[in-house]
Amino acid sequence: MNEIGFLVGLGGIPVVLLAVAHNFRRRTPATRSLFWGSLVGWGLGLTAALLCLIAPVEGWDGGLRAGAIYWGAVAGTGLGFAVGFLRKTAAGLHGDGVGEP
Repeated sequence: MNEIGFLVGLGGIPVVLLAVAHNFRRRTPATRSLFWGSLVGWGLGLTAALLCLIAPVEGWDGGLRAGAIYWGAVAGTGLGFAVGFLRKTAAGLHGDGVGEP
């Protein structure tokens, strides 16, 4: 199961982000907010997973280290998506790109 999370974080999420980035200028502001939140979250999650991968093993509990390595990019993307959603909601952006008056 961990391998599936690793492959989704390493290959599946970038493909989805690439598909969303196609015709980026025509996307609504709400979609752009979700995209940037997901992209930044994925990058930070992948960086955290790589740092956990190269950290010395002696100071880690096995399950925590494995979870951080395998699921770091997926969790980072989810958190970034949530931040993008909250930013979209706080800014009053809707799917049509029109804000609250």
